[in-house]
Amino acid sequence: MMEAFLIYIAKSAGFITLCYVCYRLLLHRETFFRWNRCFLLSGVLLALILPFWTITRTIETVRMTPLPDQGTEDMISGTLTPGTDVWDIVFWIYISGVIVFTVRLIVQLLSLRKCLSSCKKRKDGNIVVMEAAKNISPFSFFNFLVYNPEMHPDRKELEAILLHEKAHIEQLHSLDVVLVHIFLVFQWCNPVMWLYQRAVVRNLEYLADRSAAGTNRNSRKNYQLLLLRQTEAYKEHMALTNTFFNSSIKKRVVMLHTSNSDQKQLWKYGIVIPVLTLFLFAVNTREVVAQEENGEKLNIDVRIDKDATDSYLKRKSQSLNSSYGIELEFKGVKRNALGEIIAISSSFKKGASAGSWAVSGDKPIKPFHFFVDGSSEFGYATIERTDAHGLTVPASGVFAGIINVENSGNAVDAPPLYVIDGKIKDKNFDINSVSPSSIAEMNVLKGEAATKKYGKDGANGVIEITTLGE
Repeated sequence: MMEAFLIYIAKSAGFITLCYVCYRLLLHRETFFRWNRCFLLSGVLLALILPFWTITRTIETVRMTPLPDQGTEDMISGTLTPGTDVWDIVFWIYISGVIVFTVRLIVQLLSLRKCLSSCKKRKDGNIVVMEAAKNISPFSFFNFLVYNPEMHPDRKELEAILLHEKAHIEQLHSLDVVLVHIFLVFQWCNPVMWLYQRAVVRNLEYLADRSAAGTNRNSRKNYQLLLLRQTEAYKEHMALTNTFFNSSIKKRVVMLHTSNSDQKQLWKYGIVIPVLTLFLFAVNTREVVAQEENGEKLNIDVRIDKDATDSYLKRKSQSLNSSYGIELEFKGVKRNALGEIIAISSSFKKGASAGSWAVSGDKPIKPFHFFVDGSSEFGYATIERTDAHGLTVPASGVFAGIINVENSGNAVDAPPLYVIDGKIKDKNFDINSVSPSSIAEMNVLKGEAATKKYGKDGANGVIEITTLGE
């Protein structure tokens, strides 16, 4: 779960990074401010949604070679301690950052609320004009317009400032700002997202400047002079707001002086779409193996022994899910002081087929397998054989219903007690009479757990099977 979430965050970060690169290379010098606003806002929304969209590509295969479970690189635990996983470490570092920036956002909102509550209010249509007592740069937040009238004795200057902030309010620019700040909380570790946030705010300022300056050349020139006179003024401003005086004043002046872009330059937006589509196919394509050709059967084998690491179990689960659509899970893993597995449970699901298996005790587990035999038989087995290539594989014909229950102090060949759908079977019961495809769930009891529930009849271990018919 942690790994899947981090992969989602990484894909989202990749998408927003690509959007920013496209914006910087193709769009940020153009005066299509409304189009740019739509592009930047769409980038955030798509970065939230698209990582969930998986494109499935079906591939043909002749035969699958058993998964390499016997390699020492995968199977030996080495110095890995129980529960140690790089994904866990990265996840909690990321969550810590999210918490820090969430608190930061809340503090900013509370500070803004405190500022608004201290102002004198008056209505101007749908706009609430707030007259502040402290020295603060004029700003707007949704339909609130805040300024200190004593700091702007020049009536024309004040009128230009109010026109700018009213443009922010009328065009709902605060929605963009708040959305980007919330997204930034979850993308705090992506340095490009901080640049993206600045790009969004700067483009909104360009929009408000164009609206406030008007189309008259003289009025636009006077507006530019107003901005230049205030380049070093009003350093204090509120976060999460659209502030008239900010660090991008010089860029705003340059953009006001820039002629309107030729409509022919709109072709650049057309280039962005296929680039983003290619990225989507590159990171969100999932390959699924189709039915085998030439009559060959699909064979899958995952071997788990006492030295299997947590990362090994995760890799196998992800590999089967991404390549074959088999949901294989491992839970309840317990280890001894040496890091050896002494308890584990597993379950699988593939279409209508499903099953589970569990084992626990105070000694390291014996190796067991999850396997697919012939594309239709799914199951678990502990009986093994060595194939022609020297690999340890499940014995031929051994499916989920055949489990060799190990129980110290008893004969290895002593048969376990079988309980099918709650009914205890006699010693002559043939487990091969149970079709693997009919098994819905299976549980293995050993030692004290078996005898506590079934008395002396469970001394050799108990296999409880629930069939699909129940």
